[in-house]
Amino acid sequence: MIKDRVQALLKALNDTDDRIKKSASSSLERLESRASIPALTDALKNPKPDVRIRAVYALGETRDKKAIPVIFSALNDKDEYVRGAALRTIAGCWGEIKEPLSIEPVIAKLSDPNLSVREMAIEALGKIKAKEAAAPLLGLIANSEKNIKKAVVKALSNIGDKQAETALLSMLNDPKEEPDIKAEAALGLGELEF
Repeated sequence: MIKDRVQALLKALNDTDDRIKKSASSSLERLESRASIPALTDALKNPKPDVRIRAVYALGETRDKKAIPVIFSALNDKDEYVRGAALRTIAGCWGEIKEPLSIEPVIAKLSDPNLSVREMAIEALGKIKAKEAAAPLLGLIANSEKNIKKAVVKALSNIGDKQAETALLSMLNDPKEEPDIKAEAALGLGELEF
């Protein structure tokens, strides 16, 4: 039971070994965070966007798999700042998620009506290194605004598959491409890990 764990951990805080104290303290924080998930889930229903944003970030801090679907649900919030917070949170804790999740909800944000949310989705996909996002990202290169194009180049270099290499080479060798984009493509080619 949680009560027994808490009591044992509280006792461990008085241990003479600092490693045990630190581990006990960390575990107590985690147990406390898990207990807050239902309240944070309810906070996502609050009419104030700033409350929902803080709830999304706090859910990410729990690093608990029960919080992940709740964070993903915030991708559909009516407020673009809440959607952006969800994308940042997903990108920040993706490596710690121990179960397979669909990246499709993040890919769907590539067509969000808000430019900033689209940029954050691109960045998140790059940080996650989502290979299945390479094709949708490549589709954004043509007719994209400069900021979107730069974000796509960075994301593709992080994802690092063969399609990314081809696209980065093409941009670098395109005489009509803007210097900023060509510079990002050159950096990206150096970051590819194959």
